[in-house]
Amino acid sequence: MNANDLHTAHRPEHRPAPSTSGLHDLFVDSCRLGPAPTRAREGAVIIATVVLIALVVVLLQPPLLLAAIVTGVVAVHLAVRWVLGTRKWGRS
Repeated sequence: MNANDLHTAHRPEHRPAPSTSGLHDLFVDSCRLGPAPTRAREGAVIIATVVLIALVVVLLQPPLLLAAIVTGVVAVHLAVRWVLGTRKWGRS
């Protein structure tokens, strides 16, 4: 420590927060009704959705018919998103 240290304000090193944009983008892509902007991001949405449905079915153990209906509706929704996305991704 020298005399100059006494007259200057202590400024700790600035460390930026870790980037959470990846999880944010996944969440936003999952919430949209339409497809994600890229094929890879739509694939990530599909994988995350399948894992989430599997967790809900395992943890809540709903009746088989209800689980089948909800899974079927989600599968149709994801298939429509994929088809619409392939049209959009092909143009860019």
